[in-house]
Amino acid sequence: MQDMEFSILMCYLEKGLIPVASFSPTGVDSFIDKFKSLTGHEKKHAHRKFRKLFKKAYKARLNEERPWRPPRSMNILESRLEKKYGIGSLDPTKRQRINRRVLVHSYVIRALDLGNDWS
Repeated sequence: MQDMEFSILMCYLEKGLIPVASFSPTGVDSFIDKFKSLTGHEKKHAHRKFRKLFKKAYKARLNEERPWRPPRSMNILESRLEKKYGIGSLDPTKRQRINRRVLVHSYVIRALDLGNDWS
């Protein structure tokens, strides 16, 4: 288990992202503290990297469902996921931000399990 945690940590760092320890309130606070310690340029870079990976994770999530659902059902799923992740929102809620981090984290884990390059 520690090997997997180390691999996840290394993947985050290699991609220029801030590692997420957990999604509990203390883990989120720890993440925020780490983010606040970055310089302005580093914050901008980390945001950009995260948004890029979030888009990939979101598209992968939609594509997982696509073969199994009829088109009308896909529209309902997309609408539900857009609300869950705050897609199109300039100011997502705290819960939507956490949901985004969880999605990216699960995407990283899945990519490591499958041995995919998730760059």
